[in-house]
Amino acid sequence: MPSTVFFASAQVSKTRKSLVEQVGNLFDALGAEKIINSGDLVAIKLSFSEVGNTAYLRPQLVRPVVRKIKQCAAKPFLTDANILYAGGRSNSVDHLTTAIQNGFSYAVVEAPVIIADGLRGKSSVEIKIDQKNCSTARIGAEVYYADVLISLAHVHCHGGTGLAATFKNIGMGLGCRSGKQMMHSQEETPQVDHDKCVGDGECIRYCPVDAIHLEQGKAVIDSDACIRCGECTVTCPHQAIAIRWGDQPGLLQQRIVEYTLAVLKNKKNKCLFYAFLLDVTPGCLCMSRSERPFIPDVGILASRDPVALEQATFEMVNAQRGIAESDLPAAYEKGADKFRALHPDIDTESTMGYAQEIGLGTRDYTIKEI
Repeated sequence: MPSTVFFASAQVSKTRKSLVEQVGNLFDALGAEKIINSGDLVAIKLSFSEVGNTAYLRPQLVRPVVRKIKQCAAKPFLTDANILYAGGRSNSVDHLTTAIQNGFSYAVVEAPVIIADGLRGKSSVEIKIDQKNCSTARIGAEVYYADVLISLAHVHCHGGTGLAATFKNIGMGLGCRSGKQMMHSQEETPQVDHDKCVGDGECIRYCPVDAIHLEQGKAVIDSDACIRCGECTVTCPHQAIAIRWGDQPGLLQQRIVEYTLAVLKNKKNKCLFYAFLLDVTPGCLCMSRSERPFIPDVGILASRDPVALEQATFEMVNAQRGIAESDLPAAYEKGADKFRALHPDIDTESTMGYAQEIGLGTRDYTIKEI
């Protein structure tokens, strides 16, 4: 049976509501009041992006969700987990500062910001999922302990997944820092750069299997004992243990889906999903700049089914005519795969296929415009 995906067009007129108002209308169309109880702690997952980027989700579009949640007598908070790489969001202090600088202050959105995996990305819960790539997944503790999850995904393009929308927002976004490393690469043994290593032993302290020791004042990793958990990479304050990005997009996509499964595992029938097809750019929100959008603004999609929403997002983006003045190199015609044009080696639809395979939803959907 197909799932329903609701759609609010970006085109406004005297008879069509503004997008700000439509965010709240989508909330009602999803039947949110049936899943949010009085007193519930409601996590609103989005990306605060980096300072200098201007293509992220506008705070004015987040506030209607906050207000609707408060009308249910529940308690909303905005959240994201810390990033893996060095940047403006790799710890909670910098992350909160970035969020405020990009407009996500309480005065604007009317809700607090709580970073999902704590001060340094170590506040996490390990979820048993027993999937083919990940037997467990480490997700931000503050989202795990929330009662309800609402995903607000800003749609854009990404070098590892093609489409970056709901699964990227939830799966990659809510993995703790070491979880993000596990998603990117689980086969490679971490390598220590002895020129950067100062021998302070922080990596030894946090290694869960005692696979690291010091030799002549430098850290050495036992590849046989190492479980590739990523803790040493995210712990070293000197960046002496490099991030392992991996080189197999298909595996990355599957791991992101598996992490999404972990995030949603204790929230059955307690989730809502939005996808904002506005300022759809070729580059990721992790950059401190933004390129020109490669399609015109489309509108907002929302569903209770993340797989149907992702499939509808992919097809609705591709249904647009590409903007020639953007960095889109080809596939300008309606119906052409614009994500494949930007990243030829990535099969974006494999994400939805795998998500359906492991039971996260269905790719069959019907669009209902509001």
